[in-house]
Amino acid sequence: MALRTLQREFVRSLFDESASTPGLIRSRGVSPADRFAVYRNNAYNNYRDALADVYPVVSKLVGADFFGFAAHKFIPAYRSRSGDLGDYGAEFPAFLKALPEAQGLPYLYDVARLEWAWNVVFHAWRAPMLDMKRLAAVSPEEQPTLRFTLNSAVRLIASDYPILRIWEVCQDGYDGDQHVDLDMGGDALVLMQEPDFSISIERLARGDYAFLAACRNGVTVADALDAAIEVDANFD
Repeated sequence: MALRTLQREFVRSLFDESASTPGLIRSRGVSPADRFAVYRNNAYNNYRDALADVYPVVSKLVGADFFGFAAHKFIPAYRSRSGDLGDYGAEFPAFLKALPEAQGLPYLYDVARLEWAWNVVFHAWRAPMLDMKRLAAVSPEEQPTLRFTLNSAVRLIASDYPILRIWEVCQDGYDGDQHVDLDMGGDALVLMQEPDFSISIERLARGDYAFLAACRNGVTVADALDAAIEVDANFD
């Protein structure tokens, strides 16, 4: 058997429990199926633990058993394509949104998006900040045509639910009021990596969020201002 063929058979059997066990596994007192099952269980446990590290609030909201159930369905459908397990799980929020068993928690998708954004910002390379001297040298006539981009260590998240409140009350060591009113309104948030590598999360006014989101999408300053004023006529 060619090595590439063996590797494909191995991976197919790893993620498809109904597939045959790779043919070159020897028994040595234990059946090839049982030997391979040990490897599969260890691999799945590693993937599940990686997801739990990135999504601790989701795990706390649904409980360990349900989180394990969801992870077991997610893992074979979304295989890791990176040698770093810290990159694993980007599709998990969308997976939860479509998971029939999770439909009773409509805010779960956005909470998961918040956790993935936190993970991305934490691991991001912090790009150099804007050179204000270069900006000052731009003529007033050219300024509306500029296009700003968000720093690589910044993410925006918007939700119809109070996801920051949900996230806060689920943090380890939180001993305040646990009540969350889902009707208190949604959140528009910016996550930023600070110079000490801590992550700050701040609520934004509607106009501020609209302006930054437009810049993120690559439009000019003039168009970003229009987007902000459309939702907040008093945006400055």
